[in-house]
Amino acid sequence: AILQGRPYVGRAFVVDAWYLTAYAPLNDAAGQPVGMVFVGIKEQSVASLRQQIVSTKVGTTGYVFVLDSAGKYIISQNGQRDGENVWNIKDAAGQPMIQELIRVAKAAPPGATGEHTYLWQNPGDPAPRRKIARVAYFPAWDWVIGAGSYEEEFLAAPEKLGAIGRSASACCSARL
Repeated sequence: AILQGRPYVGRAFVVDAWYLTAYAPLNDAAGQPVGMVFVGIKEQSVASLRQQIVSTKVGTTGYVFVLDSAGKYIISQNGQRDGENVWNIKDAAGQPMIQELIRVAKAAPPGATGEHTYLWQNPGDPAPRRKIARVAYFPAWDWVIGAGSYEEEFLAAPEKLGAIGRSASACCSARL
């Protein structure tokens, strides 16, 4: 972009870390780029945003995460896998679920989310369970932002409301 005389705003790897950046060309009298102005914030120094993402819970065990489009964790569950490339991780059915999450996010219209359901089995779990992830792509930073949890956790609230309704109906009909 700079060599074409246009500014660039987005994510860039600078020296040894990823930054949220803005570059603007510096042109000579003939309009040819001879340099650039750079402003950047190291991704890891955006502490309050990071803390909000790490502390957000979805259901009982779900969480919010951020990947780049190459499958590297920017922000992982509890920050435990930050920086790790998980591109080749497969779900319990042997499908490349990270690749699919990224594909779904990038295929969603701007400002929209996509959904991916997959089977997941943590070590120690007796069997795989269905997980649901909603993902969105933020191209300026090359971030795939996702939130996911087990299917039964998403269904727990409607089931609980149904049980409350059945209990109320039983109570009222018993009094009549």
